[in-house]
This record gives sequence, structure tokens and C-alpha cells, in this order.
Amino acid sequence: MFTKKFIRPSSTQRRKSATITATMILALVACGDSTSFQSRVDVGEQFLTNGQYSEGYGILTDVTEKNATSAQAALSVGDAYLRQGAFTKAATSFDLAIARGDEIGGLVGKGRVALARNASQEALVLFGQVLEKESDNVDALNGVGVAYDIAGDHAAARQSYQNALLLEPNHFASNNNLGLSLALGGNSDQAVAALSELSRSNLDSSKVRQNLAFAYHMRGDENNGLRISMIDLTESQGLSNAAVFKQYRAWNP
Repeated sequence: MFTKKFIRPSSTQRRKSATITATMILALVACGDSTSFQSRVDVGEQFLTNGQYSEGYGILTDVTEKNATSAQAALSVGDAYLRQGAFTKAATSFDLAIARGDEIGGLVGKGRVALARNASQEALVLFGQVLEKESDNVDALNGVGVAYDIAGDHAAARQSYQNALLLEPNHFASNNNLGLSLALGGNSDQAVAALSELSRSNLDSSKVRQNLAFAYHMRGDENNGLRISMIDLTESQGLSNAAVFKQYRAWNP
């Protein structure tokens, strides 16, 4: 009886296959319509995720240059750089969006870069500039909350999230961050209740689950904290996080 033997492709073959596939996608995208820049940004970011940096940076630079008057293109490229941790490139793209006419979008983007750098005071200044022009900008209010949480002022953070939720009750980031802020500020029972409800409506979000796990740990319920954490993490990762959370709780009784 003949059995076909499966030959596992080598790592070199897999890299070549990934490159060919991405190139084919890029070729298809290049034939798209005026909305194609977002698809090209997605492809460029995928190259960066795959570790193909020259190709990824080249695509994102090309998007920026070929959409020379589009603030939205600059914002999209900035978002991609920010997700990849390329903070300097992200800030440059957001500055370009401001120069192209979207001051609000660019300032919000620069505020998010500041948060990623843990530069809370810089973020407060940037989001404050947004709120001076648009007092109802929910993204800026959420950003202010995150900045206050980073600075350790959890009461001020919660007030900013609540202000955002008065304007947009279902704003995901503000709901998630409010739950985390409650846990950070010692209100673990409220945090568990809020994040449990949010998680039930967002079962695809590992971020909510990990915040919920943290809230359980802050409540002293390590079993449920570890159980929730390990939905997305390995056992060793979950145990490592549990040790960090336990130490944090000891420092912040």
C-alpha cells in the first residue's frame, strides 16, 4: 500500500512563500481604486510583522508620498507605525497629518505616541490642545484618562473616562480603561464587575480578559485571576503575571 509522505517545507522555503504571497497581495492592491491606500498600509504593516523591514518601510513610505495631500493616509501610516512600536516614525506621520490639514487627528495621534512612551505630561498637553478645540472629543478624553493612570492619579483618570462615556456610553477603550483604573485605584470589586460585563460582550478581546485577570488578582482571588489569564497565555506566562500582580498588590494594599 502506497502512502504519500508529507515533506515539511524548510524555513527558507516558508520565508520565500511568505514573500511571494505578500508580493502577490501587493500587486493586487496596486490595481485597486482610490481607497487602496489602506489596503497597502495593511500589507506594509504585515511585512513589518513578518520581520521584512525594508519592504514594509518602503511600502509605507510609498503610501505617504503617493498620497501627498491626504491627511488620512498620513494618519493611517502613523497608526501602523505606532502599532509596530516605531514611535519616532509614527510621530513624524502624525505631524504630517497636521501639516496636511487634520490638526485634531494628528494631535490625538501624537498623544497616543506619548502614552506609548509613558510620557504622561506630554500626553496631557497634547490631548488638552485637542479638548480646547473639541471639548467632546471622546478619544482625547480617553487619552487624558490613560495619562492620569500612568501618572498614578486614578481618581482623575476615572473622571475623564466617565466624561467620555457620558458622550459615548459604548466607547470600548474608555470602558476597558475605566475597569482597569478601578483595579489600579483599589476598587477591585467594582473593577471585576465592570470588566466581567465588558468581557461577556467582547469575547474576542484578550485585552479585556487580561485586565479582568488583573482585577481578580487585586481582589485577592488568585485562582480566578490565573484561570482568566490562561485563556490567552501559556501556564508559565500566566504564573509569571500572577507573581507580578501579587507583588503589585503587596505594594498597593
